[in-house]
Amino acid sequence: MNYSNIIFPINFYQKCFKLSNEDFFIKVDKRNFIEMVFEEINFLVVEIGFGKGDFLIHYSSDYPNKQFVGIEKSDNLVKEVAKRLERNGIRNVRLINAKAEFALYFLFPDSSIDMVIINFPDPWPKKAHIERRLVNSNFLKLLSKKLKKGSSIYFSTDVENYKDFVIDSLRKIDSLKLENVILGFWEERYQTKYLKKWLKQNKKIFSLHIIKMY
Repeated sequence: MNYSNIIFPINFYQKCFKLSNEDFFIKVDKRNFIEMVFEEINFLVVEIGFGKGDFLIHYSSDYPNKQFVGIEKSDNLVKEVAKRLERNGIRNVRLINAKAEFALYFLFPDSSIDMVIINFPDPWPKKAHIERRLVNSNFLKLLSKKLKKGSSIYFSTDVENYKDFVIDSLRKIDSLKLENVILGFWEERYQTKYLKKWLKQNKKIFSLHIIKMY
C-alpha cells in the first residue's frame, strides 16, 4: 500500500516542498499546495477530524465533482481511511495527517475553501478542560480567513454545552454569521456508526450552519 491519498506528510514531498542544505525548516508555498494535489478544483470541501472516515467516504462518493480534503491527527486513522478510499476507487479525496490548526494555517491559502465540516469533535465536557476544545474563537478566526465569501461551516455535537460555547464564540467574529441551529444531524443521509448509536439512545444532536459573510 503506497497511501496515495495522503498528501501530508507522507506523499508529495518532492513536488510540494523545496529543501536546501541551508534550511532547517520545510518551506511550503501554500498558494500552490492544493492545486498541486488536485488536477482541478471546482468546490473545495474540508472535513476536520474525519475519524474512521464513514462520513467522508460516503459524502465524497456522492459528489465526484467536488474536491475533498480530510484532516486527522491520528496517523493510524489516516492510513486506515486511505486504504478504504483506495478500495472504493474514490479519487476526489486527499488526506492530511496533522493537527487541524497546523494544516489550515500552513497548507491552505486564504479564501480557498468552499465548505468546512466538523462532525462531533471531542467536547472536553469538564470545565477545567474547556480550553482544549478545537472549535473556539481563535480557531473560528483562522477558519474565517481560509473560507471564501459565502462559504459554509457545518458543526455538529451531541453536547449542548459545546453547542452553546460555539455560538458564544461566534459573537466575537463579525465575518461569521450563525445561519441556523438544527436539532439533529445536518446531513441525515450520511450517518456514522456512532451517530446511529446515539440516535438509538435518543441523545440530542445539535448542528450549526455558519456562513462566511465577507
